[in-house]
Amino acid sequence: MAVFDAYADHAAFAYEHGFRGCGLLNAALLPGRPEEARAMAERLPFLLEGAMARAGLEGPGTRLEHARALAADLLDRL
Repeated sequence: MAVFDAYADHAAFAYEHGFRGCGLLNAALLPGRPEEARAMAERLPFLLEGAMARAGLEGPGTRLEHARALAADLLDRL
């Protein structure tokens, strides 16, 4: 429940240009490529959150480094 609370707190923060939502989803909105954007918007959050969970269980952040490399590979294939 604390994760949901943290996300709600983040959304309630007084941003200069207003709350813009999930940075991963915003980054995935590639102009002119709606199918690819939807695919990235679905995959990148799962990849990041999964890596965060594994890193929390295993200790070192190597899972995050692997997830970053996988995300870069997915984006390169667009």
